[in-house]
Formats: sequence, structure tokens, C-alpha cells
Amino acid sequence: FGASAPGETILKEYGFTPANVADRVKKLLNQ
Repeated sequence: FGASAPGETILKEYGFTPANVADRVKKLLNQ
């Protein structure tokens, strides 16, 4: 659908859910 979908849909499509973001931050901090 390209990047013209509603913002929330785009964020989910690209993995920017709160759980995913928190997990990535934890992984970065543990390096």
C-alpha cells in the first residue's frame, strides 16, 4: 500500500510497535 496508509498501519508494517521498539532498545543497551 506504499507509505500513504494511516500512520499506525505503516508503523506496524515496519515493526515499530511498542514491544518491538523496547526489545531493540534493550538489545542495543546490552551490547
